[in-house]
Amino acid sequence: MKKQRFVKKLYQYLMMAVSAFVTAIAVYVFINPNKTVPGGITGVATTLYNLFPSMEVSEYYLILNAPILIVAMIFLRGDYTFKTVVASLGASFFMKLFEKFVPNFMFTDSPLIASIMAGMLLGLAMYIPYLNNGSNGGTEIFGKLAEKYRPEWNFSLVITIVNMVILLVGSYFMIATGGDFMLIVYSAITIVVGGKVMDLLAQGVDHPKKFMIVTTQPQQITDAVLSKFGRGVTVMDMYNDDGTLKQTKMVLVVVQYRQAATLRRLIKKVDNQCFAFVKDVGDVWTRPTFNRSYSYDKKI
Repeated sequence: MKKQRFVKKLYQYLMMAVSAFVTAIAVYVFINPNKTVPGGITGVATTLYNLFPSMEVSEYYLILNAPILIVAMIFLRGDYTFKTVVASLGASFFMKLFEKFVPNFMFTDSPLIASIMAGMLLGLAMYIPYLNNGSNGGTEIFGKLAEKYRPEWNFSLVITIVNMVILLVGSYFMIATGGDFMLIVYSAITIVVGGKVMDLLAQGVDHPKKFMIVTTQPQQITDAVLSKFGRGVTVMDMYNDDGTLKQTKMVLVVVQYRQAATLRRLIKKVDNQCFAFVKDVGDVWTRPTFNRSYSYDKKI
């Protein structure tokens, strides 16, 4: 048992090193050469490097992250913080290696391509720590502190606000020193692509959908769903304001994304007068096999 825990921990820390390597590629190969400001500590580091090139971007990245990591070790502690330290220091280390062995490397001189590629890599670099209870440091630490000490705050909103401030301020200084106004657009593209890639990896291309169907024909819909998809169905009673039982019931069913269109048609065929709405489901974490392929006839 102890050996299994050790192997699991070792794997998680190795994955944090992989995340650091991906971050370093995004920053050194795509972001820094094209002078974009993709928010976060990365955006601050690249801005400072382009304004004051007496230090390398890896050094700015390390110096900016150091006080944040110290705060995290004091107020957050635990495994999460140690993994974040590994990811942050690792990114600086790999950037330093790139600076030494492939100085002034530029993969493309197209800011648009660079912004898209950087966003894709940063999305992957965010997803890896997400899977392994860690982070890449920087503004993610601010969000984690807000989550712990101000749980009423919106965690993602805190990070978004900080990143947008960094993007606007950094882009202003870049433009003021001769940069193109389009830097703001390219920087925003990197942030948006990074977020979308992160969501795609977290939810998958076939992420679940939750259907809530208020109907007077719950049995017919239940039978149709069970027959068509082989999915479990939950039927709930509904009540009037005075506590009396309604004739309508709510049917809840979760299906895969690719099954959603078929289920819509099925519901409409069985009860086109029902009230139905759909919500995204982040994960069915108690059923790891949920997203295995189910054989079903798409025709209704």
